[in-house]
Amino acid sequence: MKCRFGLLFCLLVLYIFPADASGSEKVSGDRKLEIVFCMDLSGSTNGLINDLRDNLWHIINQAKLLTPKPELRIGVVGFSRPSFKKENSYVKVLCDLTTDFDFLAAELSKIRPSIEKGDQYIGAALRKGVLDISWSEEEDAKKIIYIVGNGMVADPSGEYIKSCELAVKRNITINSIYVVSNYKAKEILGWHKIATMGRGISSEMTVGFREKINDETVATKEFFNAARDFNLTCMFYSVNGMTKYMEYRKADSIAYAGGNASFFERVYYKSMNLITGGMSWDVVNYYTRTGLLPAYSDTLLFPDSLKNKSNEYIYDLVKTLKSDRQRSVSRMNTMLINDYPLKMHDRYANGELKDDNNLFSRCVINMLLKQWKE
Repeated sequence: MKCRFGLLFCLLVLYIFPADASGSEKVSGDRKLEIVFCMDLSGSTNGLINDLRDNLWHIINQAKLLTPKPELRIGVVGFSRPSFKKENSYVKVLCDLTTDFDFLAAELSKIRPSIEKGDQYIGAALRKGVLDISWSEEEDAKKIIYIVGNGMVADPSGEYIKSCELAVKRNITINSIYVVSNYKAKEILGWHKIATMGRGISSEMTVGFREKINDETVATKEFFNAARDFNLTCMFYSVNGMTKYMEYRKADSIAYAGGNASFFERVYYKSMNLITGGMSWDVVNYYTRTGLLPAYSDTLLFPDSLKNKSNEYIYDLVKTLKSDRQRSVSRMNTMLINDYPLKMHDRYANGELKDDNNLFSRCVINMLLKQWKE
């Protein structure tokens, strides 16, 4: 028996699937869709980052339901935070375009939701969104910037105008979402102008409004328990496996804190992502797909709890975890069978979920539906 496992672990030259240096998974689609959220994080938009975090999985799920199927990447630029430093015009790329949305969620978790004040350089934020993001060079790629915030757009150098012109030259669409404030009357025209110059769409929102799940077929407590049991079956491996596992758990925590609708969308995303080969850091997923364990040369690639454990022990553990996972997935799929995100997608397509209620997610998705097939 020991010889059998020695051969299994020493001679297998199987392909290990670690995420690449940027944390991106390999994905496919009919057309590239690249979205960058340019977020105002000043005092006048306190809580806006929570709107992005809490609606992230809803937006991703809706984007993935588009036809033709998109190859989706998302990035985020933040502006108007003193910590981003004056020499950078208080602008920072928080996450470059990526397909690894666990990584993206983990990066967003590092941002405090509120500050007392912040200087706004909207033109500089747009410029960074155009120049410092790794946009695709493919001609038919759909490239969109959503600039979200408030304040006066005009600046002495006219940088916002130059940035919009540069975006158009690079086939990048700019949509503007104005965060309603007491100064709307004098600020809103500038935000409309950004969208006009960027060949995009303008809308407005109020911070803190959330989409709510209204499907009574979802038993919340049972759903949370099934998701918890699924996570208990996760076991990382590979050099960066622990990092990816921690990002995965952080993404779960943020979604849980965002409320029932956010957590439901997160679990729905995970169920779809698992089908298409996600969780490349997870040995149970590897075993489920291949029927084998990955080749490795150092048990330290596994969690500390498996140090000095025999090959037989690890093999039996993985088989047990696979069985446990099948049960938890079956439970989750039973609760996901109503396909609530698909129903929501139909409602968006039918015009039922308009952005006149000032919800961040509705603004984003309605704009995307109008622009995807252009």
